[in-house]
Amino acid sequence: MRRFALLLVVILLSGCASTKMRSFVDPDFRDKVYDRILIAAMYADLEQRETTEAKFVDAFEESVAECVPSMTIMLPTRKYTDDQLFSLLSDRNVDAVLFVWQTDYYEDVSSTTTTSGTLSANTFYYGQTANTYGTMQSTSRTRETRKPRVRHELNLYDVDTRRMAWLATSFTRGNAYARFKHLVESLAEDAVDALLDDGLILPVPSDSSR
Repeated sequence: MRRFALLLVVILLSGCASTKMRSFVDPDFRDKVYDRILIAAMYADLEQRETTEAKFVDAFEESVAECVPSMTIMLPTRKYTDDQLFSLLSDRNVDAVLFVWQTDYYEDVSSTTTTSGTLSANTFYYGQTANTYGTMQSTSRTRETRKPRVRHELNLYDVDTRRMAWLATSFTRGNAYARFKHLVESLAEDAVDALLDDGLILPVPSDSSR
């Protein structure tokens, strides 16, 4: 029983997030299937970029398509022209680039006030009548809860034509214990599901050992 209670506490205090996503496939690319996609998370912070790209690499395990982190090809210390970039991607057999942009972030804030107190009472006698009087001492404590909310835009570019083949927008909600890694993990999983549903990548066969 104690183990169950401990497990329940761990679950309740765990960070989690959920994502809603809308996507659109350009009609010219509805029959195109991609095999090797570069994931480029457009964060200025290198740790956020690495974390996001790693979550996408994990999420792509549901597909036969290979996901390549951008930092293994697009070095953050260099600037590339479009010609240089697309030439580099072709040389590495990358057939699409998935750009991820954060477009909005805010937190839903709520507060809960808890009041506790103690009552002390005294009795005095006047004739045959007993009278009781007391004093109440109370304290209040306010707890603030913050829940992260974040929006992203995702663009999938076809390397051969240099055109956008797929566009998606997303809204991710986290609980009070959610951190950045939880938000982008939810985003990555839903993005891969959307790409699978739209037919741009293929799922791992059910009899595959991968």
